[in-house]
Amino acid sequence: MDKTVMLPESFLQLKSSERVQAPVVNQIWHLYLLMEELKVSSPEQSYKEDIESITNDLIGAVKAVINTVQDLKYSLTKESSATIEVACNELDFSARNSVVAIKGLKLNDKSGCGIFASHLQDFLHKLYKVFDAVEDVENNRIIKVISWIKELLRNMSHVQTLDDLVNSFKQYTESLLILFNLVAKQQRDMRSKEKRDLLGAAALTVKKMAPQCQHMLSNPSQVSSELSS
Repeated sequence: MDKTVMLPESFLQLKSSERVQAPVVNQIWHLYLLMEELKVSSPEQSYKEDIESITNDLIGAVKAVINTVQDLKYSLTKESSATIEVACNELDFSARNSVVAIKGLKLNDKSGCGIFASHLQDFLHKLYKVFDAVEDVENNRIIKVISWIKELLRNMSHVQTLDDLVNSFKQYTESLLILFNLVAKQQRDMRSKEKRDLLGAAALTVKKMAPQCQHMLSNPSQVSSELSS
């Protein structure tokens, strides 16, 4: 298979940045290629396992976000810490709703796509609240990405078709990946290596999720058949 694939410009910028940890970027690159291969794999492949894997990965990524952000709060004011705690709890609840929506999704059903998009929109909104609560972290690039997520929230209110959902999910995962890396840079001096590793794992998970979902969404009739079998 031809290994030449088009990567998002945002990812290329991350890959060329000396400030991003090379092992993390290389693993993301490897996963990206694996997922590209999955997109052209045998049509006999069952997607049930992929859907279950994505739901589990989503929960794992959210837990990593929550653990990482909660670790940040110890260096913040008491008021900001309390705000982050509430936001993280809301994020966890929203993620579980999103997972339920994914499991019940019929991908050739436009109303189903709209329901999932609304859950994803809620999840993004809760994620935005988490990082917006970190008022003490001064970083213009983080602020820029948060603004990007806010714009994506507005766009997701117009999701009606499979293409809309694919594009929104792609933008969502790209923004998360960048956000994870930016926050990781803020935590270079953190005492907890475990929390830094969790953040890196979350970035890998997010990058893995996008091509999987796009692959499934590009084969709605087959996926629907697999789900009903």
